[in-house]
Amino acid sequence: MGKKQLRLRKEASQLLGVPIDTLRNRELNGLLKVKRKNNGYRIYTVEDIVRLKIIRSLRCANYSLEAILRMLNELSVNPKANLKKVLNTPKSDTDIISACDKLIVSLDAAGKNAEKIMSILFEMKSKFS
Repeated sequence: MGKKQLRLRKEASQLLGVPIDTLRNRELNGLLKVKRKNNGYRIYTVEDIVRLKIIRSLRCANYSLEAILRMLNELSVNPKANLKKVLNTPKSDTDIISACDKLIVSLDAAGKNAEKIMSILFEMKSKFS
């Protein structure tokens, strides 16, 4: 994709493999500000596509749109921000849904610990059976 290449919404949707409604949703939720041509058609820049790929990846990792917006806003102010900390630390005035973002990290760690314990238990079982 060339540096200056612009894409219409339908093309961006196809490139990213997401429905047009998803692109509309990202815009409505403040995750993306899309430029428009004189005729009113939205045009997506290379930077917009990269941003949408990051958003898609974070959504696949079960981060809420609010957590992603918090991260994107922090990056615009502080490009060296600790992204993991920003994503997993909801502000005190955010709702309970975004607080679940921090739980994702905790549950992941608990899952890894459970796998280790299961491995140890299977080892013990084979030794003592």
